[in-house]
Amino acid sequence: MIVHEYCHGLSSRLTGGPTNSFCLDPYAYLESANEGWSDFCSLFVTATNNTGKTRTIGSYSSWDPRGIRAFPYSPDFDVNPLSYSYVNYMSGMQPAESTHFLGTIFCTVLWDMYWAIIDFEESEGSLGFNKNKYESGVGGSNIAMLLVVEGLKGQPCQPSFVDSRDSILSADENMYDRKYKCLIWDVFAKRGLGYSAKPSPPNVLNVTESFDIPPDCVGPHLNLVSYELEVSDGDGDKFLDNCEVATLTLQIENTGIGHLTNLTLAELISKSNATLVWYKVHLLSQPLFLEEGEIGEISVSLVADDLSFGEPLTLDASFMSSEMIGSINITLSVDANSTDLLFHEMYSWDFSNGGDDWTLIEGIFILEKSPILFSVNQVGFLVIGAAFGMSACLTYFRTNCTTSFQLCSTNLFHRAALF
Repeated sequence: MIVHEYCHGLSSRLTGGPTNSFCLDPYAYLESANEGWSDFCSLFVTATNNTGKTRTIGSYSSWDPRGIRAFPYSPDFDVNPLSYSYVNYMSGMQPAESTHFLGTIFCTVLWDMYWAIIDFEESEGSLGFNKNKYESGVGGSNIAMLLVVEGLKGQPCQPSFVDSRDSILSADENMYDRKYKCLIWDVFAKRGLGYSAKPSPPNVLNVTESFDIPPDCVGPHLNLVSYELEVSDGDGDKFLDNCEVATLTLQIENTGIGHLTNLTLAELISKSNATLVWYKVHLLSQPLFLEEGEIGEISVSLVADDLSFGEPLTLDASFMSSEMIGSINITLSVDANSTDLLFHEMYSWDFSNGGDDWTLIEGIFILEKSPILFSVNQVGFLVIGAAFGMSACLTYFRTNCTTSFQLCSTNLFHRAALF
């Protein structure tokens, strides 16, 4: 009981920051797990090699072997059947009546996680239960406690059970690089706090439980680690412009369960207004095989068109393997600030004697940043101002790299560039 009360100070001061000790007030948000963390602290501190997986709270002080909670704490559902939907049984009750029962629900999940991590570490040949509770993060039992405490630090003020679950998952990502991710999801999902679970709205207890887990904890799953874009034919400003040939190298990781064989990039499509004129996939290893947690690379050459000023090019990369079909969303930076031009060839027309002739040039043109846009017959052009002697000079570029360019003006000396 002393540990339980002491832990209220720990959970209240860690949640929402050290200057706000009212973030777990059940009167502020009804779905409060406040009592659950205190029960878990008591279970953790008093656990020994012989106490086992089924425990009670307050048996000694209450003179009742069943303790003072609705059910004993146990991963055995025959002993403790609680799940997330039991929250709704407290609907309409005052926080003073419901808070301990709600805490029992959440502590049940934490106690399940505690033993799941102990069992996992032992299965890996590592230390499961550590009787030295001062060795933070050493042994499965201390790892579980560390995740709970770090979860308290990361969760928002007035957290729902779902918020607290997500904060523990974030703690695992930050400290253990998602080593226990699927284990944590499995534990929470078994008690109804799965991937699609919905918390209570304000001022009412009404949750939606779910027993599903994320796709990457069901089987193999791809995650984009990083990408590198190298423009191999263009103006050298490291941004992707229309018509420039670029190489996109993707680093992808198998973050799911099981290996991936014969992994290929099946399709690359644009999800923005720009279009992919052409692309070619280069597998850096043939065939690409990824074990759990392994990172591999796939390289793609591409040419884009119809890029908009300052707007990113968003691509959807669809992958296939013998075990899965999945996609990764990639957002690339395009040229937003460059004003330099790359002239492959130069052409000039002198209209100084008057006239408004049309000049047709066949070719592919570069898209560059410019503050001025205009159109001729609803065809977009870029205009770059310049000065040559006493004449006013303008350069016009068609904003589409795959069609022809038309130049029209009067009493001006013009020049244009094309590939």
